[in-house]
Amino acid sequence: MIKKSFEKQKNPNQICVLMPSGSIWSKEFGFKTINHDYSQIEKHIKDATKKNKEKIDRTLKKNKILFFKEKYFHDYFRKFLKSTFFPFNLSFKFAFLIKEFPTDTIFLCIIDGRKKKTKVLKIKNESEIFQYQLSFIIKTSAQIFNDCNKKVMHNTFTASKLLEIILISPKSTTRVNKYFSLVDFYENDCLPISKLFSIRNFLIFLRRWREILDIFYYLYLIKLKKFKISELW
Repeated sequence: MIKKSFEKQKNPNQICVLMPSGSIWSKEFGFKTINHDYSQIEKHIKDATKKNKEKIDRTLKKNKILFFKEKYFHDYFRKFLKSTFFPFNLSFKFAFLIKEFPTDTIFLCIIDGRKKKTKVLKIKNESEIFQYQLSFIIKTSAQIFNDCNKKVMHNTFTASKLLEIILISPKSTTRVNKYFSLVDFYENDCLPISKLFSIRNFLIFLRRWREILDIFYYLYLIKLKKFKISELW
């Protein structure tokens, strides 16, 4: 889809190359791509599901016997909220929706950014999520949620976890993006802001000063010059 959209631009200075898994590129030899028929995606999904059925079933079975660890949730998000303050703060409420299969219980784990508090409610069905003035809901399994809280790894959520995001308020999309950005900062030792002034981070900045300049140049082009991302090449 992206390649078709790209080629409609008819830009002679750029090419778009599809690189299926296993493809490589090098400065010396250029592209070496693996043949992959994208029209067979449904068949590939079925084949992969069949191939990994035992592993998938084992994971699903494990999730059905796990209990939601409320302590892990409070410990993680109270520390996270404590690290945030203006302008790096959350001025809204959102929640995680977790189903505990052994007890057939649905937990609504609320994070209140304005009051910097966390709360866990037991609800009877998912339709109740609209009663609590939440901006958005992230729905995932107890196993994934417990691991993310215990291992401090929420910044990998969108890339590698099974989740569903339910947008509720008009500003949901913006707030979801802000939440994930702050989590990324927090788990990469940039929050609270005082951590940025450590010797370790100072040495990192010295090594990567070009990237910092690139960020300011990017903001200048996007925010002030109103360039489109596709024009930044």
